[in-house]
Amino acid sequence: MKKFLPYYRHLLEVKWHFLIGVFAGLVYAAASGAGLPLMTKVVFPVLFNEGGGESEWYLDWLASRLGALSRDELLIYTCLWIPGVFLVRALAGYANAYFIQHVGMRVVESIRTDLFVKLQGLPLAFFRRNKSGDLLARLMNDTQMLQGVIAQASSDLIKQPATLLFALGAVGVLAYHDTAVSSSPSSRC
Repeated sequence: MKKFLPYYRHLLEVKWHFLIGVFAGLVYAAASGAGLPLMTKVVFPVLFNEGGGESEWYLDWLASRLGALSRDELLIYTCLWIPGVFLVRALAGYANAYFIQHVGMRVVESIRTDLFVKLQGLPLAFFRRNKSGDLLARLMNDTQMLQGVIAQASSDLIKQPATLLFALGAVGVLAYHDTAVSSSPSSRC
């Protein structure tokens, strides 16, 4: 871990972009992991006219916000949830990819600048021993691969585990709710 500490200063230059990218990744994870499972338990029963306790809070919330709704208005507002969740997911995924790519480019640019300064300070004997084409190829290709790793790994490192945690949380909440509903005294015969 200590070998990565010198590169931390490169990340500090773009820390706000990195934090925005992380936040967008968490929003993406929440929309994917929790938004889709909760939508199937709350929105689909309303759309397919399957009465149930899962969607009662949603109906109460809509009634408190918009007043009495006809069945058609209820269906329109409920149908808007589906593209809404996917829109939030898409915008957050785009923002995450954009900001993490930006951070990757800026970090690699900073590393390339440091390498160029280092190369300028090397003695002439170093350049006699090594071909300038090889040095240039290593300088460009290695940092380009580093940029790809930074951007892809950072994005996946944020989104994938957070999606799993949000999905487990949503499934846990739904399971707890189903258990509480099935064990309540009013549901027993």
